[in-house]
Amino acid sequence: MRPLLTTAMTLAFLVLVSSLAATKPGCAGTIINACGKFSFSVPDDWRKSTEDDELTVEQTAYESRDGNLYVVAGPLADKTATLTDEDVVEFLDEQFDRMKVTSDKKETIDKFQVRILEGTGSDDGDAIVFKGIALDTGTETGVLMVVVSGAARDMEQTDNVALIDRMLRSIRPH
Repeated sequence: MRPLLTTAMTLAFLVLVSSLAATKPGCAGTIINACGKFSFSVPDDWRKSTEDDELTVEQTAYESRDGNLYVVAGPLADKTATLTDEDVVEFLDEQFDRMKVTSDKKETIDKFQVRILEGTGSDDGDAIVFKGIALDTGTETGVLMVVVSGAARDMEQTDNVALIDRMLRSIRPH
C-alpha cells in the first residue's frame, strides 16, 4: 500500500510541476508574435488592436485599456536593413502622418545594438508623440522595431514612463 501511495504522490507532484511550467507565471505579459520571430512585454490589461488594417502579418499591435497609448512591434520589411538604414525611419513614417524624429541615438541593451528614436506626428488627425527602439537581431529576422505612441500628456504621465520604457526595452528575437 505504501509504494502505491508514494507512486500516486510522485505522479501528482509531476503533474503540478508540469502545469506550472506550461503556464509560465512570470511571463504573463510577454507577447510572442504570430510568426514566432520575436517577443516583447505588454501589460496584462492591454488589448490586441484590431483597428489597424495597415499592419503586416509579422507585426503586432496593442492598445492600453483606456485607449490612450498604442504599441506596434515587428520586423522591418527589408530583412537586409541595418540600424543606420532609412528603413528604420520609414517604419515610423508608415505609422504616423507628419512624422518628425526629434531624437535619434544608438545604445547597447544586453548584447544587442539598438537605435532609440523619439518624435512627433499625428494619428487619425490627433497630435501624438512616440518613442521607439530598433534592435539589430544579427539574424535572418533582421531589424526589429517596437514603437509606443500617444498624446504627450499620456506619454509623460509618471505611471506610464516606466511602463513605456519596459515595453521598448523588452523586445527580443526568438
